[in-house]
Amino acid sequence: MVISGGKAKVTVGRNPQSIDEKLEYLQEQINEVKRDFEQESKDLHEKIDRQSKEMNAQIQDGKVALRSLESKMDEVSTGGIKVQFFGVLLMVYGAIAGYAA
Repeated sequence: MVISGGKAKVTVGRNPQSIDEKLEYLQEQINEVKRDFEQESKDLHEKIDRQSKEMNAQIQDGKVALRSLESKMDEVSTGGIKVQFFGVLLMVYGAIAGYAA
């Protein structure tokens, strides 16, 4: 029994007698290990691809959130400057009106 990656696999062994039978048996085992390795490799690549796609989606969501926050910050700071500029104009107007009066 072979346990790999949370998967159990049962193989039935045989008892080869001649050298040809032993070579054939070894070749079958090599082929089986190769198939298992290829399947594990394929599964791993699929898992990496899924994780990569999820991470890219999260990165894109983060970029969108940052852009939204940046635009809100620009609105707040620009709006604050406009209010301050209006206040300065009122002070200048008040100073002129006070001087003229």
